[in-house]
Amino acid sequence: NNDLWNLLPSDAKINKQKRDKIPSPELIEKQRNMILDYWEIIRKNQEIRFQKEMQVSLLGNHSYSEWKTVGIAQLQNCCNYLIENRGFEAWNGR
Repeated sequence: NNDLWNLLPSDAKINKQKRDKIPSPELIEKQRNMILDYWEIIRKNQEIRFQKEMQVSLLGNHSYSEWKTVGIAQLQNCCNYLIENRGFEAWNGR
């Protein structure tokens, strides 16, 4: 997924270890503040595109004004679904 909300900086070595694994909901919670900081930077620089992609991919019918709390919760839900129901391997950052 090349949506702006899904593109976060990563060390090349760590990114290679992650490969096709899906971040666990626990890892997302642990990194919540960092994710939100990067999302805020992206939002400030690409506001229209970020808002559209966030609304379609994570917020759905929720108001954009709730993008931080709902966005994180929906990201966790989506990742959990992929891990629990679709059989993807969880990534715990190790």
